[in-house]
Amino acid sequence: MNEGYRVKFKTCQHDWELHTDVENCGGPAKGNGIFQCKNCSTFVTMIEKCTLDQTEAQLKSLAIQERHTKISMWATVIAAATLVVAFFALLFGDKLLSYFVS
Repeated sequence: MNEGYRVKFKTCQHDWELHTDVENCGGPAKGNGIFQCKNCSTFVTMIEKCTLDQTEAQLKSLAIQERHTKISMWATVIAAATLVVAFFALLFGDKLLSYFVS
């Protein structure tokens, strides 16, 4: 039973709505609001919801960082190849030019 709940929680596209706000109910503990998912009827505290939101944001950030790392890797490879071609043109440019001109 508990394992089915975990699978349901992980696969749900959560749509959280504020269920109980402890601040407005007279409780002294600010930030201990309770949220309920409209889709899977799961209850979480505000701290747990913030943690879930941070994890989702970190996953998106990691995907962006990986994409930029791949782009910069290819840019470095292209720059290195251009540098090698420029170096060979510096060393052998006169000989190649004289070969094609004459």
